[in-house]
Amino acid sequence: MNSAQKHPPSGSPTSFINAANQSIRVNGIPFAYRDIGPTTGVPLVMFNHWGAVLDNFDPAIIDGLAQTRRVITTDYRGIGGSGGTAPLTVGEMADDAIQLIRALGLETVDVLGFSLGGFVAQDIALKAPDRVRRLILTGTAAAGRPGAG
Repeated sequence: MNSAQKHPPSGSPTSFINAANQSIRVNGIPFAYRDIGPTTGVPLVMFNHWGAVLDNFDPAIIDGLAQTRRVITTDYRGIGGSGGTAPLTVGEMADDAIQLIRALGLETVDVLGFSLGGFVAQDIALKAPDRVRRLILTGTAAAGRPGAG
């Protein structure tokens, strides 16, 4: 059972570079995230490449997206400002992401994954299709599924 601490939506029109890092506990583990843009509409949750931290997201891209929608970025478990031990598999990363989406109180999201984040995004869509409205994959591949390629 998820022991997540829930917080109200906190998106704002501020720039990504100046947005405060926030933290939410998911199953006792703190996850660092940033949340900017209008709080209306379907939020975009973004997942970056392996080893990336919140500061590796391009502020110009995030700010452009956040002009019209809420954008949420996060550090993976055990990376950057998130606690715990880094996951060993894409499946674990996706499970964490699904729990984080739930902990943030988000019913439906658009998911964008870059590089390894694209693998994670695909697994999120497979495991929680009711939560994912749109899947956006950039600089990634078919996540090593049998028959893919």
